Amino acid sequence: MTNKAAPVGTVNKTAKGFVIKLGNHQWRSYPKYMWEQAHNVKLGRNDRIIHMDGNKDNCALENLYLISPKHTTFVFMHIKYPTNAAEIDTLCAMADLHAEIRRKEIDVYGSSLGALKERIMGDPVRRAKKTEKDRQRANANRKKDPQAARDRNKDWYERNKDRVKQYHDKYRMENREKIREWNNQWRLEHQEQRRASQKRSYDKNKDKYNERKRQKYKEQKDGRTQV
Repeated sequence: MTNKAAPVGTVNKTAKGFVIKLGNHQWRSYPKYMWEQAHNVKLGRNDRIIHMDGNKDNCALENLYLISPKHTTFVFMHIKYPTNAAEIDTLCAMADLHAEIRRKEIDVYGSSLGALKERIMGDPVRRAKKTEKDRQRANANRKKDPQAARDRNKDWYERNKDRVKQYHDKYRMENREKIREWNNQWRLEHQEQRRASQKRSYDKNKDKYNERKRQKYKEQKDGRTQV
């Protein structure tokens, strides 16, 4: 802890590292002070001195490295304890390159690709809540005005007919066996509905079915006559 009665030049250890007293009520980070004295510069508040071996008690000058705050996260995200200055310089250059790429993405797309992905995909829980809320709103609007809902669905289908057909064809091709199993299972469990559906289909297309039967019978008769 810092001591107000300590003489100038006193070095104390705190939770954030070593500090040195430079004057009355003036305490300075000891690593920054060591760097300033060695390189004859004045460091700003946002400048950061890191300990390359990860030990904050080791304030030897060769263990200290001046790094920009914008590079700190990127550097320690890729390596826990840098071993030399050249390694840190390389990671800082990579951080600048990534930042430049993000700026280019913003210029081209209006946002970084990571932000676009988050905007499109989003958090799964938040996306599920939004989907459920949209479904509830759509159901409420459908109950309020069923005819308007049917018209909206019809208009949407007319605009996206080709895309829907393409999606359905692709799904049927990829899940042919599964669909066949579902249909067979449904026929076994709903025989009455199946018969009723067949009867409605026959009543609706009776003339077409009868014409097909007559055509088939005629072809068979012509074949027997030729033989």
